[in-house]
Amino acid sequence: MGKSERSDNPRPGRRLAAKGPARVRVAAFSRVDKNVPLWSLSQQACLGVLRYARGRPTWEVLVNDPRFEGTIDLVDREELHRLGVAGLIVLSTVPEREADALVALRLPMVFTFQHRFVSRFPTVIPDDAQVGRLAALHLLQQGFRHLAFCLPPGLERFSTAGDDSIRWALLRQEGFLTTGARAGSQCHALPIGEDEAAGAALTRRGQHVQGLARQLASLPRPAGVFAPADEWALVVERACQQAGLKVPDDIGIVGANNDDLVCRSSSPPLTSVDLDAERIGFEAAAALDRFLRAGSWDARPVVVPPKGVAVRTSSDTLLAIEDEAVRGALRYIRQRFAEPIAAQDVARAVRRSSEHLCRRFHERLGFTIHEEIRRLRIERAKELLEGASLSLKEIAAVSGLGDPVHFSHAFASVVGVPPGRWRREHGGGEP
Repeated sequence: MGKSERSDNPRPGRRLAAKGPARVRVAAFSRVDKNVPLWSLSQQACLGVLRYARGRPTWEVLVNDPRFEGTIDLVDREELHRLGVAGLIVLSTVPEREADALVALRLPMVFTFQHRFVSRFPTVIPDDAQVGRLAALHLLQQGFRHLAFCLPPGLERFSTAGDDSIRWALLRQEGFLTTGARAGSQCHALPIGEDEAAGAALTRRGQHVQGLARQLASLPRPAGVFAPADEWALVVERACQQAGLKVPDDIGIVGANNDDLVCRSSSPPLTSVDLDAERIGFEAAAALDRFLRAGSWDARPVVVPPKGVAVRTSSDTLLAIEDEAVRGALRYIRQRFAEPIAAQDVARAVRRSSEHLCRRFHERLGFTIHEEIRRLRIERAKELLEGASLSLKEIAAVSGLGDPVHFSHAFASVVGVPPGRWRREHGGGEP
């Protein structure tokens, strides 16, 4: 375990007596707390832990869920000792009091999704700045030149107080606004409600709709709005309804965490940045395994990049693009990206010169025709890699990325790892 205010906790790099991974206690935190809206993420992360455990025959994963018969008390030291639990993986955010109780167990443990435990314990967290960047890039790719960040209650106060419990939202805000500014977009802040504790405000989301509706109505249109969590994106969608704004024609909306139930309960369904929670769970299990084997740990957190943007109707529109030629070019690219097309083919389809269209396309969207074609091909390849039915050669052909050598080079240059490794890390098997 890492450094803590408690003097009886081990420090990073300090060797402990190796206990061996006889049992691993996975804490999925089954309670649903409106102030801690990460229940769906903890479920996905738990799947990642179980996937890692399948490759470790000595592991037995005990899930803290009241739906399972015989579930155990997470903070009962005697019971954990009786069961021979070697370590804990905390797959949810926890209030300060529960965190203190966990620390008091003095067991090897790994925390997930929480910045406040970085340097104190092994920690696996999402790349929250990249979450914001992906949200901005998606809205820009949809043609929204005016961007706005939905500022949940208390965020401004927390940003000056230096409270790490809200750091995830601050990083998403920073990534979003920085990316929008670099693309030359006008960025707006949409504070919701009064300055109150951000967690407590989650229980009063409905009360903030009216004030947010007035702010949304004042935005230049069309505008793209990013809320740092899906629950707040749902508030934005309801405020648009109250203001008589059409989604996505007037306001495009993107959330984060990709909570499928929340996203599909909206009308229209919400686009959301997928944190790849299953991989976070997998990496947390790997971190605990390393800790148990080595008796020490690295104080640097494991940072997991988001999986991508799960595009749904709330942002997927071409109507936001006023330039008819650029709109037609995007429509053509989306329909034909898997074919061997280039900028010249796109220009011919919309009856413009290649030079004129390429210049207008880049001016309006901030990226080139070639970059958009490549992005769509890579996203299609990712979808196919998650399955086990196609070989890399077949995926290269179906996604429009040519032969396997070109596919591997193009994929690695964009994603950062070769396609075979990406498939293994994201649960896809070999066909």
